[in-house]
Amino acid sequence: MRILPSEVVQAIELLIGAKATDIDDRRLAYKYFPDLKSILALLEEVPTELIDLPFQSYLELTRCRAVLAATIARWEVGDSALVVRDVGGRDPIERIRLLMQQCHDKLPPPEPELPFIDDLTRRGSIEDKIRASWTSFDVQEWLGATTFAGAALEAILLWTLDRSGIPAGKVAYNEMHLPELIDAAQKAGLISSNAAALARMAKDARNLIHAGREERLGLGCSKASSLTAMAALYAMVEELSTRTP
Repeated sequence: MRILPSEVVQAIELLIGAKATDIDDRRLAYKYFPDLKSILALLEEVPTELIDLPFQSYLELTRCRAVLAATIARWEVGDSALVVRDVGGRDPIERIRLLMQQCHDKLPPPEPELPFIDDLTRRGSIEDKIRASWTSFDVQEWLGATTFAGAALEAILLWTLDRSGIPAGKVAYNEMHLPELIDAAQKAGLISSNAAALARMAKDARNLIHAGREERLGLGCSKASSLTAMAALYAMVEELSTRTP
């Protein structure tokens, strides 16, 4: 389960209560045993990327959690007279509440991978494909990684040709497949021969997804095909980012 920082704050206020000051007053006695244990369990479920604290604050949060965990361990073996000690003179659970209030429930939007594409809808769609390719790659789903990278490359080439204002000829750009888009972009001088060569390697890798070809040649998508498609994609991105005003 995914717990948000604000939900930890709510839990502390509900189970323990908020204080006007974080000065330790030795209030965290054995009667709070189940409540403190529950709060520590909730903290474990907060994604680390949401705990966006400066180092000193993060260190203080870690110390507070450690003090609570150590006390709970003592309580579990019968040392019920023990009271949670302070952290630098501060009430550790109140410090956790205040520190979690500084965290955000949502991450800021990532920097665009394709800032040179000024059509936000198309850019978002292409970046979704790139993320999907990496997600597939991370779990060794080579078919998905290869396919999504190739689809992103195709979409970038289509955007490049559409934006150029150069007439498409007999076949509209949006009716072309990857090989035709590569040829059209190169002939129009929109991409270099090196980028075109890499894109053709990605085309060959993407062709492996066709069942008939796979059956005839005994080929299939692999880590190599995924990396080939990704290399072509990022080479194209780097080239267009320097060419596009």
